[in-house]
Amino acid sequence: NSATSPGVRRKDVISCLPNVITAWTKCAERAGNDKERARLCAERAGAHIDALLTDYAMQESNGGGGSNNDTRFRTYLIQAINESIALYGRAGMPSKADELFAKAKESNIRNLGTLSTIIDALCENGVDDIAHVEKARWYLFEFEQEKMKMSRSIAVVPDMKFTSMYNAVIAGFLHCDQKKRGLEEAQAALSHMVSSHESNPRHIARPNTTSFARVMSALAQRGDNTQLLEELLSKMETLHQRKKSVPRSSPDAELVANVAPNIV
Repeated sequence: NSATSPGVRRKDVISCLPNVITAWTKCAERAGNDKERARLCAERAGAHIDALLTDYAMQESNGGGGSNNDTRFRTYLIQAINESIALYGRAGMPSKADELFAKAKESNIRNLGTLSTIIDALCENGVDDIAHVEKARWYLFEFEQEKMKMSRSIAVVPDMKFTSMYNAVIAGFLHCDQKKRGLEEAQAALSHMVSSHESNPRHIARPNTTSFARVMSALAQRGDNTQLLEELLSKMETLHQRKKSVPRSSPDAELVANVAPNIV
């Protein structure tokens, strides 16, 4: 169970790790609604990651030599971390997912997929506590600030990978345990995306049809929000017309929001 167990070569553990994590992932999928079994799968997978992260930290403290500088090792470790975070989320263990993400950040063993996975894991557990979705939003906004600071020196452009994370936060708020506040926070998140995109087409918080559709669906089902719905529909039409006005051959074509009000 440890990456440093006697008689087990480190490179062998590294080679087997993706298969071990995948096995526990499949175990959790087969668990269905059996939360206890899903938790067991997540805990077993997490134990492997904890051992590897501990070993990694020891290697770094001793000079960072050997396999820690191996790109393949880092790739496998990040893959295992991401899958374990997802497992914790599926098993209803958001605090463990957050704890693992914090370790990954501290060790700088992460990628964009790690951020996306922790956001999903926290947001899918917002049904029990809105605080989990708020934490996901904080991580996303932290990333947003870092990314936009980078835009001063390198070209940063919006991407569906970024939009999907914002949409996950919106969905998390809409399905959280506090319906009224959740809807307000989802509206605020959408408003942030729209205003950011309109003020800077290169901003990563670019909305799409799904961003609007999720909020509009919730508004339609909760009280008399016809005026708000009309305003959002009008905003969608404005963004749609902007997209239509930009030639596909233009460099700006990849920057405009993909919003189609007729399919909401």
